[in-house]
Amino acid sequence: MTILMMRRQLLGVVSVQWVQATLNTMPEWRRGTSPVLWRRHDFPQGRRRYMLDDPCINLMMSSPISMVIRWGCTARIPSAVTSRTEGWSLPVPEGVRVINKSEAIRTVNDKLGFVTRMHRSDPTLQPTVLLDETQVTTDMFPLIVRPRSHAQGRHVYKVDDVPALRACLRLSCMANGWYARSYVAKVAEYRVYVVQGRVACVAQKHPQDPSAIAWNHARGATFTTVRWDDWPGEVCDVAVRAFNLSGLDFSGVDVMVDGDGRAYVIECNSAPSLPPNEDGSPSYRHVCLAKTMDWMDADLDVPPAITDNGWRGYVHPSIWVPREQRVQ
Repeated sequence: MTILMMRRQLLGVVSVQWVQATLNTMPEWRRGTSPVLWRRHDFPQGRRRYMLDDPCINLMMSSPISMVIRWGCTARIPSAVTSRTEGWSLPVPEGVRVINKSEAIRTVNDKLGFVTRMHRSDPTLQPTVLLDETQVTTDMFPLIVRPRSHAQGRHVYKVDDVPALRACLRLSCMANGWYARSYVAKVAEYRVYVVQGRVACVAQKHPQDPSAIAWNHARGATFTTVRWDDWPGEVCDVAVRAFNLSGLDFSGVDVMVDGDGRAYVIECNSAPSLPPNEDGSPSYRHVCLAKTMDWMDADLDVPPAITDNGWRGYVHPSIWVPREQRVQ
């Protein structure tokens, strides 16, 4: 079988390429099938075509496309994809299985909308949420204010009083809506990679400046993998609960922890960054995501998370169940 991975132009290039490379090194894929990495290509004339990212490794033209994975991309799924270097096309079957539907991606990309959904469905997932200036009282400050849509740690503002809030809300980025949450003096932050309601892996973020508000890869933070026995239970719990509200099949859920050990969800990402190791080689996170994609392609069962069984209750079965022991 062949997996098509669909990403937005200039987004997730390294992450998707390393997941592809990892899949290609897995013994079950070396036996005769190969995933295909592809992207939307925008021409200057405005025409859009869907073309394979070359070179494609060991592509078997007779191998049918079994699954399309949307890496944060909501563009139309084409009837065929075309090699940029060789010119041949590979058809995409009608009704092919799609991982991360467009609607779910749009849901989490509308940060205001998803914060509102979490606030109404499960208020304990977040610090105090404010959606209207009339809700603000002086004892609520400081606040973190963000616009309806944002990415990569941009457009995040800490305000300490009403005048500062009003000045912030006059910024052009706030024109389409905004939300505010109580400021949390976080002592730790994690990226929890959740797939099908179970945890594939957990990474702890290490910012260049611990006093910074945004701790993410785009702002210079590094990630280290957290061992299974050290997975923080409350972090995994709130990540899975937020994920289950998203409609996604996989996501990178950012979770912060305050000085009292309380965990709060920051956001769900439909195109989570997967930084490589310092030497440029694929990280453990790439291996875990590749295993979960192989599991999804095989359409194997995933039971719900069991919250009172430590990491074993959260871990995705593809991570620790040998392939030969998997049951269809």
